[in-house]
Amino acid sequence: MMKGQLAPWRNPFSLLDSFRRDMDDIFNRFYSDWERTGTPWVPVSLRYYPQVESYVDGNTLHVKADLPGVDPKDVEITVEGTLLTLKGERKGQQETSEGNYLRQEVQYGSFVRTLPLPEGVKAGDIQAVYHNGVLDVTIPLPSSMGNKKIPIQIEGEAPKQITA
Repeated sequence: MMKGQLAPWRNPFSLLDSFRRDMDDIFNRFYSDWERTGTPWVPVSLRYYPQVESYVDGNTLHVKADLPGVDPKDVEITVEGTLLTLKGERKGQQETSEGNYLRQEVQYGSFVRTLPLPEGVKAGDIQAVYHNGVLDVTIPLPSSMGNKKIPIQIEGEAPKQITA
């Protein structure tokens, strides 16, 4: 590098994010139904791995999966016990013999994501909507999962009564 030139900025957390995704993938494959379906152990960099977020809004658990380029007809959602499984495939374009790729960062292929659900969730109440490449699965939570305050006992003080 010549004197006076700026070096491109590299996000110092990108390696940690990559490591987290790799570990998530290992656990998902280990605890999901990969053995039943015969999904091969393929390096993470060669597989499509949709990003998933989940959050609770009131009495509803939302699971959102980024599925750009995935036809919603190619996505299967199943509930088995307390496990929610998203399966699908992001299909690539037909390969052509003309031209050469200069860069290919888009990943294609089949995916399986298995996420734990709270006890008491009724599979028949779960709904899913696909919009603009995002799958939003809404899961009504059982009423027994209401918020509950847990008192903290401080050593040397009498326990306080907390009302919920």
